Amino acid sequence: MKCQYSFEDLNNFLEGNISTDSYTAIEKHLESCEECRAYYSSQVLTGRCLTRDEKVKVDVYKKIEDKLDKNKYISKKKWFYKISGKINGHTKILRPAVAVIVICLITILSFNYRVQIGDFFNNNDNMSAPLSQEYMTNAEILENIKAKGGIEFKLLIKGKDQVIPKEDLINQTISILKERFESIGLAENEMNYDKDKEILSIKALCTGIEKDNNLENSIREIIKTGELTFQEVDESKRDKNGGFLPTGKIVISNNDIKDAVEGYDQVSGSKTISISLKDEGARRFSDATGRLIGKPIAVYMDNKIIISPMVVAQIVNGNISLNGNWDKKEFKTLIAMFDSDKLEVNLDMVEFKNIKPFPQ
Repeated sequence: MKCQYSFEDLNNFLEGNISTDSYTAIEKHLESCEECRAYYSSQVLTGRCLTRDEKVKVDVYKKIEDKLDKNKYISKKKWFYKISGKINGHTKILRPAVAVIVICLITILSFNYRVQIGDFFNNNDNMSAPLSQEYMTNAEILENIKAKGGIEFKLLIKGKDQVIPKEDLINQTISILKERFESIGLAENEMNYDKDKEILSIKALCTGIEKDNNLENSIREIIKTGELTFQEVDESKRDKNGGFLPTGKIVISNNDIKDAVEGYDQVSGSKTISISLKDEGARRFSDATGRLIGKPIAVYMDNKIIISPMVVAQIVNGNISLNGNWDKKEFKTLIAMFDSDKLEVNLDMVEFKNIKPFPQ
């Protein structure tokens, strides 16, 4: 040491084996000598300096607590808390054990987190999205297709103005297609997107679909943009079939529809499309039907007229019921289109083929 006090003097100070004058002098010395203060701190933290007399030791530590500012004498480089315990009558520091326990807990928790994240990315690798009930895996779907047969088709995805669509737009497209496919009986699907070729490949088990249905044409209809609009009409402007031409005076669109489901007309006994509108859409539709009583309002899908019913009363509750002379395939396709957002990409079917059941 480079000062007048030795380690032995400081140990005697800790044990209380010095006179009152010497104790006061060392206490004052610790305020100015960094080296002695460091040694003192190390002895307090490690518990090395122990008295032979238990009563004296208690008195000494109590005196230290009362008289000394611990923040001044204990090194500020200490980075974790200490826990003291009585072992064979002496105070021992349990910091190493605590550190080991903390490290083990952190390791276990981080490993569990990595496993969960790994499972998530494994299940979503290559932007693969199963179009099925949540409890069915892609492997189970493919096994069903292998056993029962199905279809496989590929869609070329192009953004508007031929711009390559971004990942979030692809995910949105897959989600919309899922809703539409399930509505026409393609509930069990396995989908994969090849971003290099911009091709969405779909394998589907055909459930609830009549054998004589022209499924390829149904899919071609359902992959259209699907921009649904209710428009005011100009009765003087019609197409060659007598249908009203679009005017662009849009009352409501896809964005205003909350949901669309199959309904039933108790009077005619025919199926209907029952539509519920969101609040803002319901308000605009109420205003429009109030103005257009006795006049037609036309419903268009991608500017192709679907139906043009006559407004007989103001509709204020946001619930619309559409009746039409649609066959079963058209009816399911329309519900699928009404109950989903419009697609923000262009889809073109580049391949379609049937999958025969694999012989057992």
